[in-house]
Amino acid sequence: MTRHRFASILFLLFFVALFLPVLMMVYDTFTDIEKVKFYELKQTFHSFQNSLILASVVAVFTTLIGTALGLLFGKSNFTSSKVFLTMFIIPLLIPPNIIALGWIDLIGVNGFLSELLFGFWGTAWVLFGIYLPIPILLTLFFLKQIDPALEDAARLFTDDRGVL
Repeated sequence: MTRHRFASILFLLFFVALFLPVLMMVYDTFTDIEKVKFYELKQTFHSFQNSLILASVVAVFTTLIGTALGLLFGKSNFTSSKVFLTMFIIPLLIPPNIIALGWIDLIGVNGFLSELLFGFWGTAWVLFGIYLPIPILLTLFFLKQIDPALEDAARLFTDDRGVL
């Protein structure tokens, strides 16, 4: 079997397993108009809008705070940076639904804090905690790629803020 044939078979399997079901759903949506319930369109749009707002809020906060923490861990003499970095990496190893269940067990189902947890900001908080390690690690990896000689040369002309 040649490489081209193997790649073609692999692409076909990938297409059938992943794209064909999605294409069938889109086809069914636009061809069978009786399946579309017009009273649900407003609810669907509202859910879609809430999901976009939630994703934007989580992305902005994790990027800003994760980049700042990555700079702190990567370019400072912070004594416990390896311990904190390990603690921040742990959520990447645990599925998000397990972390959410942990928050439910910690706060409980009834009470003032549970009302916060089950709302928009509680969901944003849980997702923030889950996705925070990604910008931290990316910032650390990018900082390791910078040549220290370039940083030393920049320190001859400006302060640490200018080097950053």
